[in-house]
Amino acid sequence: YMSQGDLVLEFGCGIGGNLLSISDLVKGGRGIDINPLYILQANRLKRWMNASNMSFDSYKGGKLPYEDGEFNVIFSIGVYERLPKSLVKGFFDEYYRVLKKNGRLLLYFLNKRAEGTLFVKRLGVSNYEFWELEDILDLLKSTPFKLQETFQWAPQFAYEGKSVADMYILTKTQMD
Repeated sequence: YMSQGDLVLEFGCGIGGNLLSISDLVKGGRGIDINPLYILQANRLKRWMNASNMSFDSYKGGKLPYEDGEFNVIFSIGVYERLPKSLVKGFFDEYYRVLKKNGRLLLYFLNKRAEGTLFVKRLGVSNYEFWELEDILDLLKSTPFKLQETFQWAPQFAYEGKSVADMYILTKTQMD
């Protein structure tokens, strides 16, 4: 879903592990997170790994601090289950703005199947917002993105026989 010429944004990057792991596979990447301590750690890891094509920024909500059409790919893993569902739709206008034409959006949603698994028991069920398939599809239909593909997230790491999340691959469509 990414190539050598891509500029990639990770929304909710945490300490940067996902983005840093692909630093040699893409042109460059930007990570953004609301937790400034995560950003501090991500920048330390970036220097340690000599990943000069990556940068990490603090985010205070609202408008993303990037140019229109700047990114080929945006991905977000492990974010939406930590936010009220009512807030999630608000990010899609900004994703649309900063993605290039035909850009790709890769989104991870913790599925209702995860409820009661060891995966969520470790941090406590109250820490998660579980998504029903219908909620996800309704959300995605309400955006200007076209759903291209869906697959179970890391089925090899399923807990108690259940894949706990799904990945949705979307593309930017042109609004008329």
